[in-house]
Parts: sequence; C-alpha cells; structure tokens
Amino acid sequence: PHVAGAAALALANGGSTSSGVTGTLINNATTGKVTSAGTGSPNRLLFTGTGTVTPPPAGTTYTGTVSSGTSSYQPGTAGFSYAGGTLKGNLSGPSGTDFDLYLQKLSSGSWTTVARAEGSTSTEAITYTATSGTYRWRVYGYSGSGSYTLVETK
Repeated sequence: PHVAGAAALALANGGSTSSGVTGTLINNATTGKVTSAGTGSPNRLLFTGTGTVTPPPAGTTYTGTVSSGTSSYQPGTAGFSYAGGTLKGNLSGPSGTDFDLYLQKLSSGSWTTVARAEGSTSTEAITYTATSGTYRWRVYGYSGSGSYTLVETK
C-alpha cells in the first residue's frame, strides 16, 4: 500500500507513464537501508517527501442581514445557474437568533423550495444533490435580527 500511495503522488506530480513513475520512485528512494531485499528488488527504502496536497475548494461566502419575518436571497433574487451535483450551504448568525436556510430551484417561472434547514438556532446546514437548473439560497429570519454568513460549496 505504501508504494501505491507513492505512485499516486508521483502521477499527480507529473510522472505520467509507468516507467516515469518507476524511475521517480527508485531515484528518490534511500539506498543502503534495506537488508535481505531479495532477488529483483531495487534494494531501496521508499521515500516520498511531504508531497503537496491541494485543499478542497473553500466555497463562496455570502453575507447579509435579516430580521424577524424577513428574507434575504443569495447570490440575489435571480439565483445562479448550476450544471448539477452536490450543493452545500452552511449558515451562521448571531447567538440568540433563529435563522432558517432554504435552497430554492426555479421551475416553470416560479421558485420552489427543494431543501430546508429549520432548526431553532441561527446555525443551519443543507447538503443537496441537485440536477441542472437555476438555484438560489433563501435566508429567513424566524426570530431576532442580525448579520449572517452563508458558505456555499459546489
């Protein structure tokens, strides 16, 4: 399993052929550390270094303000076009408030709620498997008022 992981790192960093990956692994390995390696072994200790890790996308952050009985739409009332896949929304607001989060889809000229998070606090989360279409986030102030942050990940 160690070599498979190292091979995956080598492929991710430009070793595009099997001989290229093999060469990278052998050339970066440490010599003189393996005893009783056996016939056919390159007699080297695997070394991968630290590698580089690409972090997951941070998402898009929206901010706004709502008060009791009002709504705010992100990224605006017109929404956004989406090709399909997983949509995630994480809402946070001030303590002592109750904000709710809705994901809406435009269908035949009107907005339909396709996912909702209506807990009793201002922290809500939605994960939704979306088809292609036009979507928007609705933040609703159930009680209290204040600023919120909504992080969307596609």
